[in-house]
Amino acid sequence: MALLGLSVVLASSAKASVDETINKAFTGDFVVDTGMFSMSGMSPDVAARINGLPEVKRAAGLRATSVQIEGKTILLTATDASKLDGVVDLGVSKGSLADLDSEGIAVLDKEAKAKRLSVGSRIDVRFAETGVRPLTVRALYSQEQFGGRYLVGLPVYDANVADHFDMKIFVAKKASVSAGAAQAAIEHAVADHPEAQVRDRTGMKAQLASHLDQMLGLVYGLLALALIIALLGIGNTLALSILERTRELGLLRAVGMTRQQLRATVRWEAVIVAIVGGILGLVLGVVFGSAVVKALESQGITVLRIPAGQLIALALLAGVAGLVAAVLPARRAARMDVLAAISSH
Repeated sequence: MALLGLSVVLASSAKASVDETINKAFTGDFVVDTGMFSMSGMSPDVAARINGLPEVKRAAGLRATSVQIEGKTILLTATDASKLDGVVDLGVSKGSLADLDSEGIAVLDKEAKAKRLSVGSRIDVRFAETGVRPLTVRALYSQEQFGGRYLVGLPVYDANVADHFDMKIFVAKKASVSAGAAQAAIEHAVADHPEAQVRDRTGMKAQLASHLDQMLGLVYGLLALALIIALLGIGNTLALSILERTRELGLLRAVGMTRQQLRATVRWEAVIVAIVGGILGLVLGVVFGSAVVKALESQGITVLRIPAGQLIALALLAGVAGLVAAVLPARRAARMDVLAAISSH
């Protein structure tokens, strides 16, 4: 239950952090993509086509490629900085994305701090097609969710990468156009790309949340096995307690306790054991979950959310599970021969 509570707190906090990031950094209205983990993409013509729609204010495509910096392979993202403004707010702290020319690069704040980089610093970036290219840091930003750790403009990307395609296109509609009309126009514009999916802000949050749920599904499955083992432990404990209290239970039957009352006593004992253990486990889970969220602040999990409703439901579920685990021990206690139980030692 402690592990389950930790997982629930971590999952809720991760989803809340994603929601906060989208609300804070995504200033557009729609995103067009081909899947979160897909390395395929859309032709740059798609972004140009969307930009030409009368319902759209602007659209910025986001590309990515693998490069080497200081001997490590990292994912370098690229975009048209002139289109990105007004669609995504990367939280630029120093410099300007408008300066991402054919020799410029922007770096995530925490990455720059770790490597002691500042605006004006030089970085050697090794591209697969063209080799090492020295780039100058033009800006520092804080939003890794949308910009990655390193970001360049299209002049750098087009000059050093052979394959040109957008993995995502961020779109802002015109204020005078309804969301439904804008989405319909965008979907029509990408109709010849069946892999492209158009999502509004709510859909974007739901997509990211679904990926988190998939990753946590395996964890929940393993924890379910641990809970089954815990239930077997409760059942064995009760069975042993009945054997150890044979004479006491026999005396209770002798002074008038019915079989139904004895079964209820054993079941309630199991429920109390399960609920107390479950609550203690969940309290530990919340404490450790809060500590994990604090430790993962640098990874983007910045919001601590404790889902009280889910935790209460888990505590009640523990009581129900204890009740199920007590079925066989309670039946055995009720079927006990009274005279044999009293005469036992």
